[in-house]
Amino acid sequence: MREPALKRGNRPRRRWPPFQRISGAVAAVVAMLALIGEADWASAQGGAPTIEVANTILAEPATQIPFLMGVGPSRAIRRNSFVRVRGLPPMAALSEGYSIAPGSWSVPLQALSNLKITLPVAAEGRADVVVSLIAVDGSVLAEARTTLVVRPPPRSSARPPVPAAALGARVPQPPPAERPERSPQPASPATVARTLTGRERGLHLLKKGEE
Repeated sequence: MREPALKRGNRPRRRWPPFQRISGAVAAVVAMLALIGEADWASAQGGAPTIEVANTILAEPATQIPFLMGVGPSRAIRRNSFVRVRGLPPMAALSEGYSIAPGSWSVPLQALSNLKITLPVAAEGRADVVVSLIAVDGSVLAEARTTLVVRPPPRSSARPPVPAAALGARVPQPPPAERPERSPQPASPATVARTLTGRERGLHLLKKGEE
């Protein structure tokens, strides 16, 4: 004789072994910690880290200017974290850290207080710079943006003096060189004879004949 089938509500529950229940609880805890994320971890440490930098940095070619920024709070920053700067002009250089690509630099946190940007002669225009706080595992903890504006120095409005001759003014001329006076030359007899009257001419010729 067949036994009556068990109803759905009367089926016996399947019991898991104790070690399987423990491993399942551990997996649930691990999954929950993975969902917390970097922001929640930083909040638990005293607040998420932030980067403070000016919105616009003005500079001139062939100069060195301070690159001021602040990273904090210190209790929220992971150990061995560093700052990554991207978007600088290709020929620009930072006074601290080392270059990882054209326009990209890696700077340790302890060097931020003396950080400066050195710009080449031909650097002009605008550059969008991204500053990131990077953890040792490569994750981005904080990020900020700034604009580097490089303009040439203003030209002087003073004009060179215009020559007076171009303006139509009378330019004083140097005094003429003095000519040396010539000693009087004795008049020739023919010249003297032409300037005398007939009687005087005769007396003059008589005197010359006597001489």
